[in-house]
Amino acid sequence: MGKFFPGESISRIHGKPRKTADGLLIFPVYHPAAALHNGALVADLEHDFDRVKAYLEALLAPPPPPVPVAPPKQEAEQLRLL
Repeated sequence: MGKFFPGESISRIHGKPRKTADGLLIFPVYHPAAALHNGALVADLEHDFDRVKAYLEALLAPPPPPVPVAPPKQEAEQLRLL
């Protein structure tokens, strides 16, 4: 973490996307082996990966369809006259 975020620790910033000074997006998570050595980190690791998944799903989701706009009243009246 010190390379990208000096003075920060993984235990404080895991599971939260952050941008580096040069604009690179980093999503810090615990290394999976950490959960093997410390069982208390399993839930945190699972939660971190759930957040990565949600972030990617939101990023890759198709844009919502455009909202149809009603024509101005004057145009609507002209269309009725035709």
